[in-house]
Amino acid sequence: MAFNWSIATYAHRDWLGSWAPLLEPRDKADMRLLRRASMDLLDRHGLRQRYLRSDDARGWVLLPLTRLEPVARELAVAMLGGWVRNGLTREDVAQQLHVLGPEGRAAAMRYAGALQALPYPADGIRWPMASLQPASVIDLGWSCMAALLPEVETGARERFLMRFPQDFAPPLELDDAQRREALNLVVEQTQGAASAPATGGRQ
Repeated sequence: MAFNWSIATYAHRDWLGSWAPLLEPRDKADMRLLRRASMDLLDRHGLRQRYLRSDDARGWVLLPLTRLEPVARELAVAMLGGWVRNGLTREDVAQQLHVLGPEGRAAAMRYAGALQALPYPADGIRWPMASLQPASVIDLGWSCMAALLPEVETGARERFLMRFPQDFAPPLELDDAQRREALNLVVEQTQGAASAPATGGRQ
């Protein structure tokens, strides 16, 4: 219910427009204002008739972001496996160590051998990142998770992205094999946690 209809309780303030100053702090906001703001957001983004109907393989989207953060990072590490495997110059290795750290780089190399599609984007040896900084790794994972969500039929992708600042990370295009491997990894990482309630914002 919260994910589908009470989106103002978790939407980043970038999405709230004129509602933002009226709803802070969010955990103390008036429930009537939250309902009105939520309905406004639903109408503005054409979401009133599109909603998640059941907890299928993408039920992880209902988990709080605090539970999903390590999953997003692990997903991104797997995605960067091709970069680690194929980028072997001294400059490449130095960048990889800066971005991933020694343990992350080793994990990415393992994923490069275990997965056939996800570590290897169609264009170039590395998925697009906002910057070659450690903080961009998790945003790559968030972008991939958003790309896994059905957009048209449920509006799940739009609702998920509302938890973050607008345009926080580059959009991604996954082929069927990449999507399958990414979804399997996410489901594996979140197994047993799907009953946890959703929470607001990025907290």
